[in-house]
Amino acid sequence: MKRLAAIALVVAVSACDRGPAKKAPPAPKPPVTRTTPVQTPPQPRTVEDWLRELDSPDPLRRRQAQDVLRQLNENVLPTLIPALADPDHEKRRAAIEAISQLGSAAAPAASALARAAMDGSQETAWSVTPILVRKLGAAGETALVEALREPDTAKALLLFSSIDNTDRTGTQDFAVWILERALRTHAEPAVRRQAVAVLTRLECDRALACATVLHALLEDADPGVRAACARFLGRLSSDDDDLREAAMPALREAANDSDPAVSRAVTIAITRGAPGGRFQAENDARRREEEAAILEKQGRIEEAAVVVKALLEDYDDDTHAEAWRQALERYRKAPGGK
Repeated sequence: MKRLAAIALVVAVSACDRGPAKKAPPAPKPPVTRTTPVQTPPQPRTVEDWLRELDSPDPLRRRQAQDVLRQLNENVLPTLIPALADPDHEKRRAAIEAISQLGSAAAPAASALARAAMDGSQETAWSVTPILVRKLGAAGETALVEALREPDTAKALLLFSSIDNTDRTGTQDFAVWILERALRTHAEPAVRRQAVAVLTRLECDRALACATVLHALLEDADPGVRAACARFLGRLSSDDDDLREAAMPALREAANDSDPAVSRAVTIAITRGAPGGRFQAENDARRREEEAAILEKQGRIEEAAVVVKALLEDYDDDTHAEAWRQALERYRKAPGGK
């Protein structure tokens, strides 16, 4: 028994000598790493981006976009063409300015420029025609001729009236030259007729215009072109004694034209060109105008329309011409109208 007590005492003393049990050291913390966000390089701005910047409320950003667009090269030409048809005036203007900087390299854009001039404002036309005429050479001249395919004479006139006239004082000599080129050489009668229609309404040298249509009156294969030339010469002759002397010999020769519509137009032109002929023409127009009004009252709409259409063909420069066009529209909407 004493022996067991001694052994227990020895064990207790040994435990006290070792001291309390030591804990395991904590595991080291992993080092803290700071992650730096990856910097994405800025994407190059496209032409569309710069065009959109023209809408920025910040004037400095708008000015920067204008400067960049002016410095583009011919590689961006395909991108600029859609901007010419954009309804936003500022974007069209910037595209035109950018194309202007390309010089002759912008020749593929000639047709699109001509369309932009016809569909835009007078300011747009004034911006476009110097590019076509002075920078694009033959491509610009061809685009002007092909623009006469536009059936709306007012749109075509908008384009041609801006040629030589960006300073509002031009003589339109170059415009007349382009129209003469179309009248003499274009294969399509519709284009040649449109050339006469534009020339009729263009503010230009009347003597130059007279010389342009005299040849077509006698030589053009299309009766519509010959009739249009006759009507134009009749108007010129009624306003100017010198032009009457130049036009009357050709009109008298054309009076024997085999096409009835042409000979009729020539007869009216000779009447208008004779001394006092303007008053005879006005009396004839008023008489036929009254005839159409009577037919309309009687409900004979189709017959009235025939009379008014003839009036517009013979006297579309009359002060009542717009009223006649409105009458035709009224006839079309009337019961039984066409």
